[in-house]
Amino acid sequence: MAWVLAHPPLRVPGTAAIFTASSTGIPLSLTHHLKHNQVLHERVLLMSTISTDAPRVDAAQRVKLVPIGQGIFRLILSFGFMESPDVMAALKLASKAPELRGIDPERITYYFRRVMVVPRDNVPGMALWRKELFAAMHLNANLPAAYFGVPTPQVVEVGLEVEI
Repeated sequence: MAWVLAHPPLRVPGTAAIFTASSTGIPLSLTHHLKHNQVLHERVLLMSTISTDAPRVDAAQRVKLVPIGQGIFRLILSFGFMESPDVMAALKLASKAPELRGIDPERITYYFRRVMVVPRDNVPGMALWRKELFAAMHLNANLPAAYFGVPTPQVVEVGLEVEI
């Protein structure tokens, strides 16, 4: 992040929401995006979701916004364990914050990391047939965009290969 702030890339209009499992650090999909496209949206949301121990989370407690600098924000969305994560509704709540005023969830570009599992015989661990079965099952898993309820025409997937 210090590098981005010290060497600002070309900024393009609009907002990018980059999904990450972690509520700290910089997502790998952002570093890949910067490396290959060498641009950054004028507003960047590093989004992560947290499932709480409570069955439901009150709307007033759902959104936590942490400014990082230069139009980059960490957005942590909390959902109860009985709730399906409705990211679009949470973004509408977040857009009421003064720093995010004017964002339209219907116009955001959503970035997800897409992991491709590659079975290799030379990697120790499972038998090759189990690795191949796992890789096939991984391909059939639900896509994160569908799970989070974001519009698929606005989704960009950044690929990553993992050998097992």
